[in-house]
Amino acid sequence: MKSSLTVVEYLIEALKAINLHHVFGVPGDFAFPINDAICNDSNIEWIGCSNELNAAYAADGYARVHGIAALNTTYGPGELSALCGVAGSFAAHLPVIFIVGMPSSSLMTTGKLIHHTLGDGQFDIFAKMAAEVTVGNVVLSRDNADVEIQRMIQMALTTKRPVYIGVPEDIANIILTHPQSFDFCYAAPNASKDVDALAQKIATQINKARHPVVMVGEHLRVYNALDQAQTLIETANLPFATMFADKAIIDETHPNFIGLYDGKVINRAVREMVENSDCVINLGALFTDFNTGAFSARWPQNTINVYGDRVEYEQYYYDAVALAPLLTAITALIKPRPNINYPCYMAIAQFKLLLMLRLIPLIYTLA
Repeated sequence: MKSSLTVVEYLIEALKAINLHHVFGVPGDFAFPINDAICNDSNIEWIGCSNELNAAYAADGYARVHGIAALNTTYGPGELSALCGVAGSFAAHLPVIFIVGMPSSSLMTTGKLIHHTLGDGQFDIFAKMAAEVTVGNVVLSRDNADVEIQRMIQMALTTKRPVYIGVPEDIANIILTHPQSFDFCYAAPNASKDVDALAQKIATQINKARHPVVMVGEHLRVYNALDQAQTLIETANLPFATMFADKAIIDETHPNFIGLYDGKVINRAVREMVENSDCVINLGALFTDFNTGAFSARWPQNTINVYGDRVEYEQYYYDAVALAPLLTAITALIKPRPNINYPCYMAIAQFKLLLMLRLIPLIYTLA
């Protein structure tokens, strides 16, 4: 790293340090220093979009595939237009670095009537709005820029949620002398705690079960543990199902795939296999109304819920668990179940899926 960088150059170097080489957005006057710095760097690419909401959704999609994304808009109308997409990324556990070009910090202290504001002299109102759908929210200053850039990006990496970085025009090009080097971590600080002991408990429960079933879900993608989940399923020869939001997260032509589970809505055969199981291992599926057939799903008492940020097992709750290492540790302890061929009820699911939207209101009345 150079011995001196501007604040916005340092921010771009931080993005590249986590393998981010594209920024989605729409140019705007308060964001011009950011736009110019991106365009002047040959190792990062500006992806101009038709509007800010479009840019936010593009960043959302990029984060789903790449693991993290960057979004840049101008202050006020630009960031408000993008905020709906950022909220969607928050709900979907997607780390998006939301960078907003702001009026100069000196100007924002005057309370003057400035374009892109509400005309009330308040310049922090939009950052406060964004705070409701981001896990970290900061406006950079001369004194905090390098520390806060690292802190926000680290927060996005470990929480898998969007963060907001406001960059005032007069701060963007301030020179940082001897800026801090980057040391980003991709897991929560205490994520390795109790992995072996927890893996032993979960594997013991699975080994004792006569009819275990695995449910696979979105957290496997969010926390980069899909390969480990599939290895666990194949090594132990366990059947697995999905719910609607997680459909096809693992190839549905897999011989261990039994079909779609959605409570009382569809697939009676899959429902019976899941609800009569003596050990459901839920790997990252969320129990939303859409996923559970308007909450008509009935989970066995011994369901083990394994998420990227927690594990719920019997009366125990473990937070900050490293998901991929945990699944690897469980796999090493599970006894394989040879010579079992599982039925697949996918055809029934495809047929009845057509009726789903008509049936869900009825299920709400029955639940």
